[in-house]
Amino acid sequence: MVAWGASRARQDASLRCQDAAHPVTELRDIDLALASYPESEWADLAGPPLLERLRGSVGIEEDELRGAVRRALFLAAAAGDPGDALGAADARAVAALADELGSGDRRRALADAIRSDLARATGAHLPRAASVLRELAAPHEDPQLAWRLFCAALLAAAALEE
Repeated sequence: MVAWGASRARQDASLRCQDAAHPVTELRDIDLALASYPESEWADLAGPPLLERLRGSVGIEEDELRGAVRRALFLAAAAGDPGDALGAADARAVAALADELGSGDRRRALADAIRSDLARATGAHLPRAASVLRELAAPHEDPQLAWRLFCAALLAAAALEE
């Protein structure tokens, strides 16, 4: 009985370690995928999945997100092809979603999550993922770019689910 309990405790500890390492594994997968592409394409390719995976860190309730995304998808559909409207960070549907969900606290939470992932990527020696996260953490021309790209990633993920 004691052996089973000790074995179970080791298994539980192992699972917790795997869960803690999961974000690094995802970053590693993204970093490896970028190796096949020129550096000039990294941000476009990896920005959406890197940002969408931070959804839980931003503090948006699932019901609020679902409603806001539904309204943004209707707006995209009314504009024509929703696929075209979801591709650009400045598309009307993305801007509407960014405005509806945006708050100073959420933007700060996203910035903190990006910096946290940047530290993970740097610590795990994932230079391609770190490069994209560095761009997202410190956009030179537009301080709201990361938030709009985050909303575009949420919208695109929701459109794929529909």
